Amino acid sequence: MASIILNLSSTQIAGLSTRTIAGLTSDDWTAFIPTKMAALTTAQAAAISTAQIGAITTDNLNSLGTAQFGALTTAQAASLTVGQMAKLDTDDLRALTTAAVRAMSTAQIDA
Repeated sequence: MASIILNLSSTQIAGLSTRTIAGLTSDDWTAFIPTKMAALTTAQAAAISTAQIGAITTDNLNSLGTAQFGALTTAQAASLTVGQMAKLDTDDLRALTTAAVRAMSTAQIDA
């Protein structure tokens, strides 16, 4: 599927079902580029599994808009790595819910 991701347009990415998003592998997520990541809808962002979050590059995470970032669940936010947290934009962090921030470890917050 990673090679398919490379060939999809942003419009096609936005049209993927949440079930398809949830079924993507780590290799699939590494095939994303920031413009394709930015095309994800808020529902698609919420469908990313906690295991998949770790496979997403910081550049791709930063390409998510505040609405997409705000759609992340508490579990997704808690699964962000310290390295990912350290490179997130301030606006993305502000978009997280209070519950999501509470679920983070002290190492994530310190990043």
